[in-house]
Amino acid sequence: MVVALSSHFNKDVFVLKLSNLSDETLLEAVSTVTPNSMIVMEDVDCTSATQDRDTSEKDEKRLGITLSGLLNVLDGLQTPKGAMFFMTTNYIDKLDAALLRPGRADLKIYLGPATLEQKQEFYLRFFPDRTNDWEFCKKSPSISMAEFQEELMSERNRCEENDYSKEDLQGEQVVDVRKRRVAV
Repeated sequence: MVVALSSHFNKDVFVLKLSNLSDETLLEAVSTVTPNSMIVMEDVDCTSATQDRDTSEKDEKRLGITLSGLLNVLDGLQTPKGAMFFMTTNYIDKLDAALLRPGRADLKIYLGPATLEQKQEFYLRFFPDRTNDWEFCKKSPSISMAEFQEELMSERNRCEENDYSKEDLQGEQVVDVRKRRVAV
């Protein structure tokens, strides 16, 4: 989604891996961001500093970023001009309320399980010749689009292995490339 937005608005994208940063290195990283860019912080729930202060363990020797350091980057004096921040999480309920307040998290989008219609549309990208074969889509219950894509890739690879058996190639050399058989 961020890539599509950055392409549409012609903005640069920067990805911050919070688990590898301290307050100091986070500030250094953000200071290199060009104005009006998009900054992605994936899986913020995996960083203990972002978890609810009432439930997270207090560990004075904890390394990495602090909640204060992250909040200062989001809306403090160090915030890059015109930057748009994107945070992903699998557990929004674990995040500290200060991180989610308006002004820091202005828009929350829930990306739930894929609908049958979404799966059918995606299925046609992998198998354009199978326009009425929806059983594959129906047998994959409530899963994310990423999980469904993984299933589609496995199905495509399985079908390609069946399509390119050594007998069908009549003695042509077969080379296995990333689990996909191609005739040489």
